[in-house]
Amino acid sequence: MINILIADDNLYYATNLMNYLNLYDNIKVCSIAKNGKETVNILNNSDIIDIILLDYKMPIYTGTQVLEKIANKEKYSNSCIFISGELDTVGNLCENDIVYDVLFKSIDMQKILLKINELVIYKDRTKK
Repeated sequence: MINILIADDNLYYATNLMNYLNLYDNIKVCSIAKNGKETVNILNNSDIIDIILLDYKMPIYTGTQVLEKIANKEKYSNSCIFISGELDTVGNLCENDIVYDVLFKSIDMQKILLKINELVIYKDRTKK
């Protein structure tokens, strides 16, 4: 089971994404965080999150600030997929060890699912 945190202040988008991903037996969206502070609290106090789907532009902390405030950065190495409407501002985020990839928010949800599955395969390979 892949446990996912969706961090996005657009609750309509986050709920639709959660409903889509939860259709698959191997995926469980554990939580939706509505702002950066909530995201940091969940990540610093949870042992079950495998993948973070993180919006760049959120209230309180931006996605970049969230990455800076994660206490156990090694635990979340290559565990974050940024999903943003502003790819020009997040292009260099892939240099961060926590970030696996950056996707444009208007991307088809099936492509997000494919990227999640790609990340799971990548994480399995790097564990061995």
